[in-house]
Amino acid sequence: MRNGDEFGRDTSPPLVGYECDGAPLDAFDNGIATLSKEAARCGTPPGFQLLAAAPLGSGWQERPPREMHKAGEGIHAATMGIHTRHGTVFTAGTTDWAQTLGQDARVDRITRNVVAQLSSHSTRPANR
Repeated sequence: MRNGDEFGRDTSPPLVGYECDGAPLDAFDNGIATLSKEAARCGTPPGFQLLAAAPLGSGWQERPPREMHKAGEGIHAATMGIHTRHGTVFTAGTTDWAQTLGQDARVDRITRNVVAQLSSHSTRPANR
């Protein structure tokens, strides 16, 4: 996939359709999302790697206030990303990811890539 490519739009349910969450964005231009410089203040962990974003249009069911914007203002988007600290966390930013498996080859490929990457990490418990 390349920057700006879309996936999950034609699945049933839509990949981003019922409920989603996302890190704050400063820009979404030509399909390329830019994580907000204030993201850490809003709870996004330092070093969060933004992999994809789906902007929510004005017709979205709810665009609540965010830390830096009033309701309906700013960029509201579902964000997919990965973060590693003491372990690695992948977030799809949507509750419908599993329901779309088998309907979009790109969603299936992303899932296989994430599982393969996480499976290759050491499973030894951290020393405490």
